[in-house]
Parts: sequence; C-alpha cells; structure tokens
Amino acid sequence: MKKMILKTLVLGISLIAFSGCKPATKQGVRSYNATVRNDIVNNGGTGGTGGPVLNPTCTNGQSAIGAIFDTSTNAHSFEQRVKMFLSATTPPEDVGSISSDPTNNSTGVRFQARIRLDSSGHVIAQESQLAIKVYDSFVTGDVGPIPVTINTAHAGQFNLQTGQGYVTFRDNYGEVRLEGHINTQYFQGTVSFANTVTVIPNSSPASGVLGSFSITTCGVIQ
Repeated sequence: MKKMILKTLVLGISLIAFSGCKPATKQGVRSYNATVRNDIVNNGGTGGTGGPVLNPTCTNGQSAIGAIFDTSTNAHSFEQRVKMFLSATTPPEDVGSISSDPTNNSTGVRFQARIRLDSSGHVIAQESQLAIKVYDSFVTGDVGPIPVTINTAHAGQFNLQTGQGYVTFRDNYGEVRLEGHINTQYFQGTVSFANTVTVIPNSSPASGVLGSFSITTCGVIQ
C-alpha cells in the first residue's frame, strides 16, 4: 500500500515541469519583481543568474522533480511556513496562496537537488546544489514562481548501510536542511530552514520546519 501511495505521489509531481509550469490565469498579480535568492556567496555558482542547471528527468525517464508538502494535521499552516521561509527576500504580502498538496498541479513547492557523495557517505559540498521554486496563486504565463537557489552544500553525511542522513545548504540569507532516508527508489524526509535575514520590519529572521519532502533517488543522489 505504501509503495502505491509513493508511486501516486511521484506521478502527480511529474505532471508539473520544474521550470515550465504554466498554470491557468489566476486572480491577482505579484506587486513587484520577485527577488531571486541566487547564492551570492558563490557569485551565482556555475548556473549564473538562473541557478544550477539540473535535468528534470533521470536517465531512466523518471521525474527528477521533488515536492515539499504537508499532508499532516498541520497542513493548514503550510502556506504561512512557506511565506516565512521566503521572508528572507520576499514580503509575505507579495506571495499568493500555496497548496500543501504534493499532487496539486496549480500551486505548491517543487524542488530539484544534486547531492554528490564520496565513498564514505560524506556530501561533496562543491558538487551539490539545491533549487526550490514556489508556485503561488500569482504565477501566470507572464509571472514566474519564486526561486531559491543555493549552488553549493554546506555539510552533510549519509549512512551508506541504513540510508539515513542529512545535507545542509547555506548562503547569505540562511540555511536549508534536508534530513531523511534514502532507499533505491526515493529520498524522503523533512525540510527545515533557518533564515539569517528578513525583509519584515522589526522582526527576527524566521526558522522552523517547512514540511515533508519526497524525490526520486535517481534524481538527487549521485
């Protein structure tokens, strides 16, 4: 039963192209040009202003696009958590509604990553990348999703026997941590964040658990 649910999840995720999502026209527009969080620590990395170039499919044809979501009893607060995560660069009032459902093909949070490991399971920081895109209700054919791109990892370690591990990505705006379990099919777990800056006046940088994540192993582990 669990495998069937996971297959359904990945099928739903694969319906949304990571960089080419074209939802139907929605009400409202973003009141400014979204700030691109693009790893200023490393001067944009090798991917330039568009962030790292990550293939949306595995060599076997599976989707390499993952989802960050919440299907728990706390799902009602997912949108607010995403807005707090984005508040390092983006005022919450300039972000539209965001679905917590990983199979929603209109709004939600999608991501790609490259996590390169050495023979001991240590993350090779300079060869690991993270690219998150938040598709809110303001996304149209002319208004794109809000991107968060970090072109190098900060630290990470995976147990090659049990599959348990974590990786952190850090830039001048804060840190994103993926922690969970890898098997032959999926990397799944929890995403947390700790911002070091905020655009919200008289407020402290936000931090906390963003949600759960799921991505095919072939799309992330190298």
